[in-house]
Amino acid sequence: MPVALTVLGAIVWRELLRFWQQRSRFFGALVRPLIWLVVFASGFRAALGLSIIPPYETYITYDVYITPGLVGMIQLFNGMQHSLSLVYDREMGSMRVLLTSPHRLSWLLTCRLLAGVVVFALFPIVLGAIWPQYVSFLIGMKQYAGNWASAQWAITPAAERKLEECVVRPSPNIITQLQTAGYPEDVAEVVLSLTTGWRSMHSQGPGLMSVLLNEVGDREGEYRFREAEFACNSLVAFNFGDGHFHNEDLIRALQSRCQFAPGEFLVAWVESQPIHRNYQEYKLIDAALGVIERGTWLVSDSADSQPWLPNGLVPRTVTWRADSSSGARR
Repeated sequence: MPVALTVLGAIVWRELLRFWQQRSRFFGALVRPLIWLVVFASGFRAALGLSIIPPYETYITYDVYITPGLVGMIQLFNGMQHSLSLVYDREMGSMRVLLTSPHRLSWLLTCRLLAGVVVFALFPIVLGAIWPQYVSFLIGMKQYAGNWASAQWAITPAAERKLEECVVRPSPNIITQLQTAGYPEDVAEVVLSLTTGWRSMHSQGPGLMSVLLNEVGDREGEYRFREAEFACNSLVAFNFGDGHFHNEDLIRALQSRCQFAPGEFLVAWVESQPIHRNYQEYKLIDAALGVIERGTWLVSDSADSQPWLPNGLVPRTVTWRADSSSGARR
């Protein structure tokens, strides 16, 4: 058995090296889905407009609508490429060398097929490490590093009530669920604050809270701070922690139903850290105004900060700010 595993490892390693060294194949695997997404999605959106999903008055852009089909096409082309590589090995004589091995032909063929599976299973991990905005952190295997898109909310009590009154949803706000379970209001707030504390112990947590605290200023007491992952669960049923489920698209949909006032509902959202950068890109969203600020912070600055920010807010670099400031500033 150890010898058979050695054979498997050697064949898989050979396929990985060949995939990396064949730059046209490597970049083709990277660029092809992006071209499909840009060309086809933009073309359909320009020609056909938007799709609508009844009974909700929610318009879905075609780049979102065709993404599942693109995933299937990517897997189809990956399988075709792997099949063609078998033909290439046969023509170049590599297959003949492989067949001189004393191991059984069935095991060699199995190893060859598994090598293709491993290569294309690792591809999403590589893509997610470079362009995390296109790949879920689950597929990109970032959960073990705590490195995924995240968000925090600063919302007024009145705005939080609107979420229950104006949105068709699978369950009420978590604070309402806790009170229904018998928790007094102040105790329920403390329990729910544990989720914010949990986020603050992640590397991106201090940065997110710094963005919100900087925005609300001396009006901190007027807001309730919510961990967006848990808040989103009660709105869309489940999101498995992927921040792409509760970015500005969700906030825009909530705004169309609740009509929040400027400064009433603020969201600090951050993308996960790409492997080749030492910073994370964040955006500050006002539900009524859209994205009002973009910027970055060094991962080391946020990770070195204590959850309660005893040394002040995490330093940030603002790369863009909307002309009209948020209502929280006024």
